[in-house]
Amino acid sequence: MNKIRHQQGSVALFVTLGILSLIGFAALAVDVGYIYAYHWKLQHSADAAALAAARYITDMAEDPAAVALRLAGDNGIGTEPSTAISVSTGCWNGSAFSTPCALPNAAAVTITDTQNSLLANALNIQNFSFSNTSVALMELNPPQILSGRDVRFNGGLQVQVSGDDLRIHANANLTVNGRLSVTNDPDNPGNVTLSATGVMSPSSQGESGATPYSIPTVNMAALEAKARASGIYYDEGLTLNMEDLSGRSGVVYVNGDVTIESSRCGGGSLSNITVVSSGTMTFRASEVSGQTDPSSGGVTVYFVSGGDMKFLGSVDQIEGGVFRSAGEIAVNGGGGSDVVLQTTFFIADGDVRFNGGLRDVEYQETIDVVAPLFQLPGMTSRLVL
Repeated sequence: MNKIRHQQGSVALFVTLGILSLIGFAALAVDVGYIYAYHWKLQHSADAAALAAARYITDMAEDPAAVALRLAGDNGIGTEPSTAISVSTGCWNGSAFSTPCALPNAAAVTITDTQNSLLANALNIQNFSFSNTSVALMELNPPQILSGRDVRFNGGLQVQVSGDDLRIHANANLTVNGRLSVTNDPDNPGNVTLSATGVMSPSSQGESGATPYSIPTVNMAALEAKARASGIYYDEGLTLNMEDLSGRSGVVYVNGDVTIESSRCGGGSLSNITVVSSGTMTFRASEVSGQTDPSSGGVTVYFVSGGDMKFLGSVDQIEGGVFRSAGEIAVNGGGGSDVVLQTTFFIADGDVRFNGGLRDVEYQETIDVVAPLFQLPGMTSRLVL
């Protein structure tokens, strides 16, 4: 009888231990589910915050970190004392993120948090720690020629595209007066897209009724403030010789009209510079050149006008820069001759007009627009880590 009672006691002990173990593992299972859900909530928040911050790297009017923190707060992250959010901008080289760097192209967001366990404290597990990091790369992919109104080629359009996409878009009408010939390099073909939100003429060569592009307004006041603080500021209109700016970087701001005269504006030695005119910007040169080899680091030369932008005289080649006008861009060419564009972007709120024709638009697969100080159309971001 005593032996039977002893066996019954042992069974009861094992049953009790088994029940306690089941309760503990059930509690752990509940917490594991909570951990998994909370981890992904933090990760999705870090992803969204990094993507938003990367899109504002080039916007001097909005701090990328403030954008990221605001978005995280909208997602309910960062309101608890246990949560810490760090935001930094830096450079992504294809495999790693580093900061600081001269020309930031990415944003990193890290969210750390500690949460008390729900039921796992039965197993002496008091809390769980989280650390979630996302890195987003800023990508700039504007059309090579973009007009807020009409694009007109009054001397024809004859181009052969090599190795990359050529996109020309008008938010109103795109018209080619003269010969129209758009072909690919047979050894290194690319894609050619002509589109207009209004009417494409001739209609057989492009798309009419296309979706319009949003063209962000340039923050001229922010550019002026940056020039006054750490760049070069001229209080009245003047004539510039671009060779005088060789080796300089940052913002050069002219409060008035500016005429740029030189046999070869820039000489290929300009890099990471933004030249701004509050009025009309006029080029008088046979060649306007930013970087002669943009594939080494991308296009980092920017010309911005608060009024119209005009290329006069004998200009026949424009290379290696972003030309942004709040008015129209007019390219007259050399005595009515064609103009060659190489790794160049024209963006205007008004019309874009080529009065002497456009010939031989050359772009390379590796060309990027790097670190402008203002928002550009086609600015996106993607997660890389």
